[in-house]
Amino acid sequence: MINDANITLIKSLENLQNTLAIPYWPGWLKQLQAHCENYRSNHSNGVATWKGHLQTIIDNYESVKNEGWEFSRKKSEIFDADEIIEKAQRDNCIQELFDKVIEALKALLSCEEVDSIKAYSDISSIISSLESAKTGSFSSQLLSWGFARRLIPNIISSYIKRSAVIGSLVEGFEQTANELDISLAKAKDDIGQSVIDCVGSVLKTDSINHINSKDIRYLEEERPI
Repeated sequence: MINDANITLIKSLENLQNTLAIPYWPGWLKQLQAHCENYRSNHSNGVATWKGHLQTIIDNYESVKNEGWEFSRKKSEIFDADEIIEKAQRDNCIQELFDKVIEALKALLSCEEVDSIKAYSDISSIISSLESAKTGSFSSQLLSWGFARRLIPNIISSYIKRSAVIGSLVEGFEQTANELDISLAKAKDDIGQSVIDCVGSVLKTDSINHINSKDIRYLEEERPI
């Protein structure tokens, strides 16, 4: 009889677990499940095992009885988009790489061999745009860098004469630009995967299993006109 009642309790706990998303699981749920499973496997060991199991039920009784089942608004959110994006920016050193790109462009401007007023003016404007974007939203970073990445090589090839001095500065810019390209792409992948991980831990269907990070399409839509 006791084991039958224990099996009924196990099924009730499993139903509760399947009904609630992981963030809503109360602290006593897994502990009580573990003790119930232990009793189901070892109840034939005698009175001591039964007493231990009974004590576990008693110890958790007040917690189960007084569980408030209050779901905060924050917990009801599937994921915190701002938090995910900010973490990806930090983990991939996006702001630091913006600083390095800006320093590389300023080094170009400080070179006496840049004798084109047009080139100087345009690169200065791009630097201002990148300085604003580096601490801004991820969307502004993608848009500003996408525009600058396409425009700067055109300016360099059209208005700046190649020489030993300027060549090394251009190479320095290209190397840093490539690093920023890679980090932004990695940040987009990280954001997509984090979204999938969060959704997978909250939703109960298996629909998320058919989505990968590349399917978070808005991350691929930041394109300069």
